[in-house]
Amino acid sequence: MATPDARPGDAAQLQLENDLLTAEVQRLRAELAAARSHGKKGSGKGPDGSSGPRGGSDAELRQALEDVTWLVGRLSSSPLARLLRTRQGFRVLLERYGRG
Repeated sequence: MATPDARPGDAAQLQLENDLLTAEVQRLRAELAAARSHGKKGSGKGPDGSSGPRGGSDAELRQALEDVTWLVGRLSSSPLARLLRTRQGFRVLLERYGRG
């Protein structure tokens, strides 16, 4: 409902803004539905077409694996290694990525 002091152009402007927002909401809903249906197919690719759990490329995943392997190796040869080996989480990391 328009207020008595509203100008005639205000209603048209509000209608245009409402139409634009409605179109944007419909577009976003369609995009969300497409992303959800794409995720159910289980293609193993991210929304940007790359592989991996966070959409990283194979080279990025290899680099991350190399970094974790290096870090676990450094920790296992540090003065704190004896303390770290008492933690099951670190022992799991050693089994997966370590040299120790």
